[in-house]
Amino acid sequence: MRPLLIAILLVAGAAAWAWLDAADGVDTWRRLHHEVEEAQQRGRELAERNEALRTEIDALAADRFVQERAVREELRWARPGEVVVRVPRGDALSSDGGRSLP
Repeated sequence: MRPLLIAILLVAGAAAWAWLDAADGVDTWRRLHHEVEEAQQRGRELAERNEALRTEIDALAADRFVQERAVREELRWARPGEVVVRVPRGDALSSDGGRSLP
């Protein structure tokens, strides 16, 4: 009976130590587990972004219309005789919320 009690106390002591140890305890394991999940999520997001960029690269390499559209959007170029209308983006509005526009 006494060896069983000693074994139970040892197991309980080890569990308490694992729970309370600041450097290697359960809280550290939980924090690291959460950081791994966040890193995996960022990895999935980056893989999706890479796939979108690969698709865009393939389209740019294969289609002259896509090339022209990309150049026109990026450099804001227009052909002779065309009129370019620029619409401000939401973050480009004035600090008064656009009220100063006529």
